[in-house]
Amino acid sequence: MSSESTSVPSGYTRILKLKTVQNKMKGKNNFTDDEREQALYDLVYGLSYNLNGGANKAQKIMEDAIALNLKFKTPLNDETFKKKFDEALIAGDEIRQVDTKKNKELLAPKKATPSDARTEIKIYDGTKVYEISERAFKALMVRNNPPFIFVRKNKLICLDYDRETNAPIIRNVSRDILSGYYNRFCLFTGFKKSGEVFVEAPVVPPMNVVIDTLEMNAFEKTPILKGITTCPVINWDGGIQEEKGYNPEFMLYYEPVGECQLIVPDTPTNVDVYNSVQHLKYLISEFPFTDDSSRANLLGLLISCTTRSLLNGKTYPMAIITKPIQGAGASYLCRVANILLTGRDAEFLASPRDAESFKKILLSSAMKGVDSMMFDNLSGTLYLPELAQAITATCVNDRILGESTMASIDFTPIWVGNGINVTLSGDMPRRCYVIDLQPNSDQPWLTTNYKIKNFIQHVKERRGEYLSSLLTLVRYWLQNNMRSQEPEVPHIGTFEEWERVVGGVLANTEYGKQFLGNLKTMYLEMDTGVEQWSDFFSMWYNKWRLGDVKVSEIVDEIETPRSDLGGNLPDEITNAMSNGKQLQRAIGKSFGVHKNRIYKIVVSPPGTMEYSEMYVKLNNIKVSNTRYWRLLEVKPTKPALDKTDVQ
Repeated sequence: MSSESTSVPSGYTRILKLKTVQNKMKGKNNFTDDEREQALYDLVYGLSYNLNGGANKAQKIMEDAIALNLKFKTPLNDETFKKKFDEALIAGDEIRQVDTKKNKELLAPKKATPSDARTEIKIYDGTKVYEISERAFKALMVRNNPPFIFVRKNKLICLDYDRETNAPIIRNVSRDILSGYYNRFCLFTGFKKSGEVFVEAPVVPPMNVVIDTLEMNAFEKTPILKGITTCPVINWDGGIQEEKGYNPEFMLYYEPVGECQLIVPDTPTNVDVYNSVQHLKYLISEFPFTDDSSRANLLGLLISCTTRSLLNGKTYPMAIITKPIQGAGASYLCRVANILLTGRDAEFLASPRDAESFKKILLSSAMKGVDSMMFDNLSGTLYLPELAQAITATCVNDRILGESTMASIDFTPIWVGNGINVTLSGDMPRRCYVIDLQPNSDQPWLTTNYKIKNFIQHVKERRGEYLSSLLTLVRYWLQNNMRSQEPEVPHIGTFEEWERVVGGVLANTEYGKQFLGNLKTMYLEMDTGVEQWSDFFSMWYNKWRLGDVKVSEIVDEIETPRSDLGGNLPDEITNAMSNGKQLQRAIGKSFGVHKNRIYKIVVSPPGTMEYSEMYVKLNNIKVSNTRYWRLLEVKPTKPALDKTDVQ
């Protein structure tokens, strides 16, 4: 924090008012008695207020006073002058003492009233910069009601709107933005030279004051903002915020989008719950879900969109909407979720493949405070460690592009992706749930006999109705004291709070037992990592059995033409090689990740066509500075005999 002082030129500092009076007196000899006494009082007040300037300065001011007194039309005699001088000195000294004791009160900004356009902030010589910045920021906070300036991770932020979409976004308060706020709500007054004298006049907010404000890290009375929501905020007591503004309980700012009239029963009944479910079923009735679990998972995604406040700061697993062919409606379901969540159509992101580009998109989205991250047209195997990490993280930590500053921003969006026959690898299967579509047509995009025409427009126009149905389900769950109950739903990753809220809401519907019911199927069919490594280790066992193998031997075998081992390389190794790593380094890194994980492999004794299953894990030893890898046979515990329970 800077301690630099804001000052006026030397020679006109502590006795500026006194010098101004003297200059006026030098140019005018014919004073009235009232003018003369006022001038004398001002002169001596300047002396008494600045006694700490030293004896020489006081003596000089005294001499000036006597000399100037002789220029009056009717000079005062010595006795009268002394009397007046003493009276002024006493009065001035009293004022000085009051100023000393109540300096902060006298110099504090005037309390703003509705009629005050700006609050006056006086800049006195000798006042420290941090004192001025504290006064100015205090004045700004008086006007910050309702709030438009917030703090996030101890940095000032404000609300803004995207220039293209008009969507509400969060913006860091820069020097220019803060200077603009100070200009709008505060009147800084300082000293400007006018002719031969300095006079008090309005000045622009000093930049050192602006900088000190941004760096002072003391925003105790500034409201904390965790995010912007464009979906009505439901509280833990079942109350719903429909008016625009800041919600201090959840530290969210609600920004309504368009017309969104809600009709939610004050005390929902079982009949209200049933009717709400039927209303939502009508919305999604023409989508070709594979089973009720996929349909329940889609409803869970929509409930996630309306419980952003209850899950504020909690993480969400990624919804994967998969299909075997184009035109099945996966993108439409993404758009429906985004319209209900934000009131706007989805802004799709490309499939995340490159770590650097994904991290840039992630940081940019976090800084704006977006509510959803939606990926369109996923293809092949979805595997990106940075994406897996972002899904389970509650904040984004990265360097701001073009700056040396590190940003740390709370960010827990709704994650959704769609694509054709999406498969998952690495840590992604334990961070996702699947919504599977299976159209009964070879060209589903040609279907025209839909009950709901112009589907997206229908959702936009009736957004309030569908949100009302969703919020009815949530309010019923909250008002029936079900918050403490743990729903009977399969466990997924580290998303316990999401399971509890969304699973709890769905538990009161016909889809309660179907929610996340297809997780095991997903692990079997979509988790390509397990299958790939099982096949790889099967080929390994057929080649080396349980013997020790050097990495160089593994590399030689992989590079041998028509090698079974080389033909079954897991994606993790091939992806590492595509990113510039040599095969030996890629193998070493991947083996380190999969060390001691249990895999089920298929083996056959030499010279036979018989096959059997066994469980192995990868391990290594180091002999004479050479590392050897080996497979160890293991006997897993009984629950691990199911393939879904092993890696």
